[in-house]
Amino acid sequence: MKYLIVAPHEDDETLGCGGVIRMLRDKGEEVHVVFMTDGRYGSPLPEERGSKKLIETRKMEAIEALSVLGVDKDNIVFLDFEDGKLKKHMKEAEEKLTNIVRELKPNRIYYTVPIDAHSDHEATGKIVERVIKRELGRREDFGRSFLIWKPRIKARDPSIPLKYIKSLFFRREIEEVDITNYLEIKREALMKYKSQIKWFSSSFIRRFLTDHERFFK
Repeated sequence: MKYLIVAPHEDDETLGCGGVIRMLRDKGEEVHVVFMTDGRYGSPLPEERGSKKLIETRKMEAIEALSVLGVDKDNIVFLDFEDGKLKKHMKEAEEKLTNIVRELKPNRIYYTVPIDAHSDHEATGKIVERVIKRELGRREDFGRSFLIWKPRIKARDPSIPLKYIKSLFFRREIEEVDITNYLEIKREALMKYKSQIKWFSSSFIRRFLTDHERFFK
């Protein structure tokens, strides 16, 4: 079987479904990963933020992390849309993802939910669900989504409290996958993202390093 992981940024795939990725590879399943954006703003430091160096660093980190999870470099695609601006390129991004899906014909796609607090994650979720509906069939049969950044009622961006309200009505069946046997290798893969984990709080990291991964059908 073929599985496609669609991640907004380099690290989302490991955070959201790193355990499942390695589990699938150990079963001999084919796994492909698409990164929607170039991750150029993944640093608060002025000398790093927006730089070509950070873009290349994050790509190399992604390749190394996915190698730990058993995914070959040839099965990784970087679409390189500008980090933080995916909503401005929805049509083009959907066209590119559609071409990939038509070629791969995946049995299942993993992606970020369309109510995630980060705009790129939200855009990715909307794009993927449109592609699934048009190219594959019912979302429940072909899609599994995961949440990275929870919408909060208190946020500077006025769109986030609105997403919080929407999340209260987000009624989808939850599927939990036991990754106890893959937890340490997921941790090892996540540690490859040195440029990112130094900015993550310990509580944020702990939320993803549990004995299960949760998905919405």
